[in-house]
Amino acid sequence: MAQSKSKRELRCIRRERIREEILKKEQELKERRIKERVERELRSESSDEQNSIVSNMKTIDDYLHEESINGVEHMLMNEKSRDCFETQLNGNTPDSLRYLDEHMRNLDVTLRELKYADRKREDKTYVSSADHIHTRIRDNSSIVADRNSGIEERLSNREPDTRLSRNETGSVHKYELKEDITRVHDEYAEIRSQSEKYEIKNCQLIKMREDEERSHRMMLEQRLVLENEFERKRQAEKELLRNIEQLELQERALLQQRSRNELLDREIAIRRMKDDDMNRR
Repeated sequence: MAQSKSKRELRCIRRERIREEILKKEQELKERRIKERVERELRSESSDEQNSIVSNMKTIDDYLHEESINGVEHMLMNEKSRDCFETQLNGNTPDSLRYLDEHMRNLDVTLRELKYADRKREDKTYVSSADHIHTRIRDNSSIVADRNSGIEERLSNREPDTRLSRNETGSVHKYELKEDITRVHDEYAEIRSQSEKYEIKNCQLIKMREDEERSHRMMLEQRLVLENEFERKRQAEKELLRNIEQLELQERALLQQRSRNELLDREIAIRRMKDDDMNRR
């Protein structure tokens, strides 16, 4: 009975150990699947966010360059039409023709510089988003500032035409020049507002990157905590297995001692029976 009972206990212990191992493997598989799904979601979110940011930067940068070139072309067309009108009023004098020729050459040079900068920009690739934004803002601001300063300087250094001041056309021309200067100042203010928007976007990108790094650090810390917890559980499981083995050895020794005691009891009983028989005889 004792041997059959000990065997049943051993089978129960083995079944419990097998059941615990199966549950542990299932739990590890679930945790690994959860980790993989979280990592895939994080990678997909970061890739989608970077693609949207790059597309937005490309759109804003292209819009800024197109607006700069369109503004210069529009100004060039206005200057051509206005200068043609002034030339007709002035009687096509040599001084006015020289001034118009020089003025048109300056505007053409400015337009070619902008187009060359635009082609050069299209040949380059986007390497770093924040550095690219700062570089494009400085380039566009410097180009527009040079263009505006050059136009204002040419307009301020332009020699007054005394013949136009003798009729109503002179006052109209001065009013148009004031409108041109006002328009140039408005364009420069628009460029500055675009630059401020770039700065705000850059700050947002930096904050998003810091948040992403912070979340990544937290995830690594949680992973370390989980690994330490798993290691402690493995150590506890090993200790439990060692204790179970020691208990099995002790139980086996007790069973052997019990079987020896039973044999001794049988021998003693047989000897007593023999002694009783001899005494009765």
